[in-house]
Amino acid sequence: MAVVIATGVNLQGRREVLGLHLMPTESEEGWTQFFKGLKESGLARVWLVVSDAHGGLKATVRRVFKAERQRGKVHFCRNLLVHISKCS
Repeated sequence: MAVVIATGVNLQGRREVLGLHLMPTESEEGWTQFFKGLKESGLARVWLVVSDAHGGLKATVRRVFKAERQRGKVHFCRNLLVHISKCS
């Protein structure tokens, strides 16, 4: 079970919670339902989605919003640290 929350930044620069959704799994179908629900509730324009690199999510962002996606800073750092040796 996955709980997903979408937040956005409005035209005044303030962060808003756009939606919350429960999914059995983070599948492409689950993400599609969530994003289409956001659009149906009034979400008009998405320029950028910042997220992890989940395959279903990446494909759905392009298809539903026709928006760019970038990896979040935390996920980028975690992936980067895997390739750096630990200091003793």
